[in-house]
Amino acid sequence: RTATIYDPKFTDDASPTACVRRICQMGYSMQAAAYTSAIERLIPLLAGRVNFVFLFCEPTAPYAVTPVTLSGEFREYGARRWRRAVELWGRCMAAKSWPTYTESVMTVEPPPWLLSQDMDQEIADVR
Repeated sequence: RTATIYDPKFTDDASPTACVRRICQMGYSMQAAAYTSAIERLIPLLAGRVNFVFLFCEPTAPYAVTPVTLSGEFREYGARRWRRAVELWGRCMAAKSWPTYTESVMTVEPPPWLLSQDMDQEIADVR
């Protein structure tokens, strides 16, 4: 007996390259590991028998759909990240302490690309 999880993802670009980029940007490999782990814990008979398929769907005509499954290496990467997240969650729950980026108010600088973009706009406005 096997099970397949189908996870629709709506996107303006369902090309294979865009799908891989989105998987990396959004941490979808870790999400696949989390969902798979949940199903396998709820239904132990399915352990090792759960397939996960992303369905990248374009919401406008011609409504392209690109089904994507992760390679073994990508699944292992997601599973490692999921295990680390679960372990961190457990440590934080036990310690009643949660990691943070900073303990104080920080001052940030505009990134160079933003200033360059603004300068380009200023030049364009003068023309």
